[in-house]
Amino acid sequence: MALTLAQENSASAYSVECAIVVPDEIGGLWDLCSHFLDPAFDFTPQIGKEDALYFCMNGEAQLWAIWSNDIDNIDLTKGRFLGSAVTEMKVHRNGYKLITFLGFGGDKVMEWGQDFLDIIEIFAAGEGCHAVEMYGRKGWGRVFRDYPQTSWTYTKELPR
Repeated sequence: MALTLAQENSASAYSVECAIVVPDEIGGLWDLCSHFLDPAFDFTPQIGKEDALYFCMNGEAQLWAIWSNDIDNIDLTKGRFLGSAVTEMKVHRNGYKLITFLGFGGDKVMEWGQDFLDIIEIFAAGEGCHAVEMYGRKGWGRVFRDYPQTSWTYTKELPR
C-alpha cells in the first residue's frame, strides 16, 4: 500500500512519499533502507536490525521506505531515499490496537519527519488503531512534538 503526501500540503522542504514494502520485495530494498535504522537499533537492546528484518519478512512488522522526488533536495549519492521505519501493529486483549515504531531514522528528519508522522497517523486510523507509539531517545521529542513524553515513550491517541 503506497501513501503519498503532496508538496502543496506540506510545510517541509521535501515532497515526502512512502510505502510499506511488501515482504517479497524487502530483500531487494533492505540494504537501501536499513542503514537509516542503525542508530535506532544501536539504542534499543530489546530488538536488533536482524530481528526487524525477520519480523518484516514474515509479515509481523512493516518496513516503510521513505523518499522524495524533489531532485534538487536530495543527495544523489544516496538515491532518492530520505529514511525508513519499521512499525508493528498489535491488539491487546481488551481490543486496544496500536501501531508502534520499532525503528525510525533518516537524513534531515527534522525537515520531513512530521509529514511522515501525519501519513502514519492516517494509515493507523484507517487500520482501526487507537494510538501511535514510539520508543526512542529523548531527542525524538523534537520530531514527535505533539506526542506527550512518557519515559521516552512517545504515544499519541488517534481521533476515533
